[in-house]
Amino acid sequence: MEECDINLEDALAAAVEAAQKAGAIMWDFYQYRRQVSAAEALEKGKGFDSNDEAVSGGEGEKPSVSQLLDTKVKSCSTDLVTEYDRHCDEAIMSILQQYSTTVERQKHKSGSESFHFSFITEEIHPDMRLTDAPTWIVDPIDGTMSFVHGSCDCCVSIGLTIKKETVLAVIYCPFIHTTNCELTGFLSSGLQKGELYTAIRGKGAFLNGHPIHVRSDITQEEAIANFGCPMRPVLSAAELEESGG
Repeated sequence: MEECDINLEDALAAAVEAAQKAGAIMWDFYQYRRQVSAAEALEKGKGFDSNDEAVSGGEGEKPSVSQLLDTKVKSCSTDLVTEYDRHCDEAIMSILQQYSTTVERQKHKSGSESFHFSFITEEIHPDMRLTDAPTWIVDPIDGTMSFVHGSCDCCVSIGLTIKKETVLAVIYCPFIHTTNCELTGFLSSGLQKGELYTAIRGKGAFLNGHPIHVRSDITQEEAIANFGCPMRPVLSAAELEESGG
């Protein structure tokens, strides 16, 4: 089976939609985390004890950040999985499976009855083996440790392989904002934030729809390595004023 048997532009569009859907879930959680931080700051300003078990609000209690995350340890203390990994995985799989089923039906009608997609995802199908079949490879939250601690350096990673070679990839960073690129092209109207990296084999790589290239005039001595990101939500001036901080 050749790459041309699949319209990679259509496949990329499905992967972008899936990544944005998962990114929206991550973004909504971070917004909730900010609300929790603002509420805790307000309670401290009024002399109440801060309690991470639940956040008071309205007539009832809202779940805490830790309750929503429901973090579990997998192989070691730095290998974590949260409820949001599962939420994002399910959202991604729903879109990719819908696309894949449509393509499979078209192929079957044209006589390619054995054509099928495979899936390798960190949470739903982690033990699937990579074969020559078109295979979606998904890490719904790439950087779960960072996500748990509220850092911005986490993303959604989706790739498609054919004959065990990567033919397209999408990386969506919902919490990192590009200042010199506007989101254009295939992006949905619902989520217009973050950095979206896309690539199709042989057609170059793009950031938010704009071509990107590796610079050839930079030496190792001139390179900059960045380590660490703030691990606590930073409240806006309005949020600080409201909380009395």
